[in-house]
Amino acid sequence: MTPSDYANLPAGAPPPGVMPNFDHPPTRATEAHIGMGICIGVTLVFVVLRLYVKLAITHMWGWDDCACILGFLLIVAHDLVSFTIMGPGKWLGTHIWDIRAVSFTKSYLQRTLASINLYAASAFFVKLSLFLLYFRIFKPNKVTRWLIYGGIVVCGLFYSASIISNCALCMPHPGQPDDTATWLSRSQKCSAPSQHLAVVQGVFGTLTDTYLLVIPIQSVFQLQLPTNRKLGVSAIFMIGIIAIACSLGSLACRAKLLHSSDATWFSVSIYNFSAAEISAGIICSCMPILAALFRDQAIRKSRVSSLRYIFSRFFSRNSQQPLVLDRTHSSENQHPSKHDTSAQGSKDYVQLLETETVSGKSNSHVSDEGC
Repeated sequence: MTPSDYANLPAGAPPPGVMPNFDHPPTRATEAHIGMGICIGVTLVFVVLRLYVKLAITHMWGWDDCACILGFLLIVAHDLVSFTIMGPGKWLGTHIWDIRAVSFTKSYLQRTLASINLYAASAFFVKLSLFLLYFRIFKPNKVTRWLIYGGIVVCGLFYSASIISNCALCMPHPGQPDDTATWLSRSQKCSAPSQHLAVVQGVFGTLTDTYLLVIPIQSVFQLQLPTNRKLGVSAIFMIGIIAIACSLGSLACRAKLLHSSDATWFSVSIYNFSAAEISAGIICSCMPILAALFRDQAIRKSRVSSLRYIFSRFFSRNSQQPLVLDRTHSSENQHPSKHDTSAQGSKDYVQLLETETVSGKSNSHVSDEGC
């Protein structure tokens, strides 16, 4: 075979009757760009609001905030690296038989490995931010405290082992040349183990996302609050259901990839579900913090309403009436304003969480019986 023949060999065998299309192949890169782009955009809004609450309203900063920001930066890095290996003339998102075998370079393999490890690191720090947030809110509960300790240790060990395993399987070993041929050789050997490890990661992600949803729910229902208040506070954490759904979607795609010879095509679904899972986790960690923002806005509306009322008293025709009614008539004539009701409702809804996010002191009573 001539060098030009080698240059036109596909990276994988096409199905019967299908001819490789190297110049204008169908691609799912646009699907991936849109999906991961939306995830980054939506998550960025919540992260910015979280920073605003911490820097402008509560003036408090915790380790959970550091872990959340780091997790967000890592998933952004993951998506940016992924964008560089997706699209026409690239690799991911295209059928493997529409890719020239010679196009699999050392750079592509390095970036693929980097994206896999960036996802694992981001998943750990996002889950860590949730564990640390729960520790700050539900610290008096001994059972919850030990559940958090165990979760942090298990997640730390698992994701560290995943990153180390991927590097050990796919990178050239000491003494081997650091060139494209060596990277390709290592890639062929690590392909099957890496795919099985990806399935294990999918199972672990689904289990830990469920675990992270159960911890706050069971803790809230131990509080001495009316049932409707417990349901209201629990709803703040229910965004975790989206993370579980994304984890299940990612797991299904990873399992399907085990039995597929077209990894470059099916990997796009895994990337989209993984980005959505991380984004849902970040949003879930931001929701309790944003309760302080909702309360702050409700209080401001109430104050503006009061100022407008006082201002209108001086310029209305009935301005001679007293601003403060006599107590004997107040019960008959005084009606609560809509603004006051709104402010009170917001305060009631987030009272459990604002004690942590605003004042840093918990006034809630957590049952420790049996702990």
